[in-house]
Amino acid sequence: LIRPDLPVALASGYVTAEIEQEALAEGARALIHKPNDVEELCATVQRLIAGSAAGDDSA
Repeated sequence: LIRPDLPVALASGYVTAEIEQEALAEGARALIHKPNDVEELCATVQRLIAGSAAGDDSA
C-alpha cells in the first residue's frame, strides 16, 4: 500500500451483508449505499477525515 493511513470509502448500488463485511474486512472504512444524498456523503467523508486526523483506525 502506498498510503495505508488513507481512509477508503466505497459506494455501490448493490450491497449485501456479505459484500459489506468483506469490503470492511479488506480495509474499506465505509460503504456508502447508492442512491445516497449529499448529506450522507459529506457526513461519511467528514467522519473519515476526522478519524484519520485523530489517528483512529476505527473511523
